[in-house]
Amino acid sequence: MLISRAVLAIGLCGTVQASSGVYAWGTAEGAGVIPDAIQIALNASERLDIVASTPNGFAFLVRTVEGGVYTWGDEASGGQLPLVTRKALSASAGFKSVYHNDVAFLVETLEGKVFAWGREGLGGDIPPEIQTDLDASHGLDHVASGSFSFLVRTVEGGVYSWGSPGMGGDIPPSVHAALQASAGFASVGSTEFAFLVRTVEGGIYAWGANSSGGVIPPQILTSLRQSDGIDVIASTVAAFLVRTVEGEVFGWGDSNWGLMPSSAQERLRQSRGFDVVLTTGAAVLVRTVEGWVVSWGTPGWGVAPPATATALEGSAGFANYGTTARAVLIKTAEGEVFTFGDSEMGGVVDPATLAKLRASKGGFEVLASTISAFFVRTSEGSTFAWGTAASGGQIPRQTQARLNESTYLTDVAATGEAFLVRVAP
Repeated sequence: MLISRAVLAIGLCGTVQASSGVYAWGTAEGAGVIPDAIQIALNASERLDIVASTPNGFAFLVRTVEGGVYTWGDEASGGQLPLVTRKALSASAGFKSVYHNDVAFLVETLEGKVFAWGREGLGGDIPPEIQTDLDASHGLDHVASGSFSFLVRTVEGGVYSWGSPGMGGDIPPSVHAALQASAGFASVGSTEFAFLVRTVEGGIYAWGANSSGGVIPPQILTSLRQSDGIDVIASTVAAFLVRTVEGEVFGWGDSNWGLMPSSAQERLRQSRGFDVVLTTGAAVLVRTVEGWVVSWGTPGWGVAPPATATALEGSAGFANYGTTARAVLIKTAEGEVFTFGDSEMGGVVDPATLAKLRASKGGFEVLASTISAFFVRTSEGSTFAWGTAASGGQIPRQTQARLNESTYLTDVAATGEAFLVRVAP
């Protein structure tokens, strides 16, 4: 549900330089095996311009600086680019933005053209009447996505959604009319099957599956409408967390998927603000500006154990962090490392790797995560992965050797079950 662009570049000094190349690992179904013809083309490219993925799905999208456009992975989830679309994208001067849901890609080119592909009926096929309006538009102002739907506002103010009905893909007529009449969106958020929008005039609108936050409880809705703005919108699979600019904190959605309990709400209301918010599929962790750590959700999905929460509160801050679908990884400002959640999905790191991470003088960066595995690199250049081995949690030995001897990893991305990395000399 994030914009995916090739912006990651991590450099090191004093390492042995390796030749450039693109590497992938993980399940074949999850795009962890690059087709030979694409591998040759990517390795021959001077640089990758765009690297994107369906991070909860199984497809990669890459555009090279020479204009080549390549996709692979699950054909129905964005891994097979229609020939007509491929020709149009290859003829474009470049991509302005790349978006995705779980099973489809959405691209806006520099010329303002909009293309989607992937699973039909779940966001991969823009309805003809919407496509006509998008083609006539001068660009996209806001784009959000659920698991199986897209929400778009054009610069002219047109508001459109498509994808799975009842899961955010169909805006109720009254809501659609209000959004069309608005001068713009101030805040936008989404769960798996619902959207939340605050307009610049202060209107608050939600739609989609009731159990995923698509209906705001009346009392909360009244309070949000009376607020001067929203400071934070975060979400799990099926629950929203919202903090207003006045410091009020609200949550709604499914109690089995990370709905905020009253005890957490009361403590967060006493805070002056949120420093870090981490979410898994069914758990939330908030570090406040005062350094408090508040965590809740479904046990085994990344809820911080009491002792871990206490230790994190004793830290000066979080230096780096990441999540899988059911686990959390945090490196504190002091260099301590904490993992918790599902042990098979990244919640437990083996003792040898943990010792190396703690011993790194400059610390490490969380480069990416699949649904069930983390991928990190220390300041000295050593790379590590853990979690579900088949889904990226075990780097092939030869690949790891090349990654460890490289000076830069310029592009890193992940699908639900695979990692993709470009090594630059």
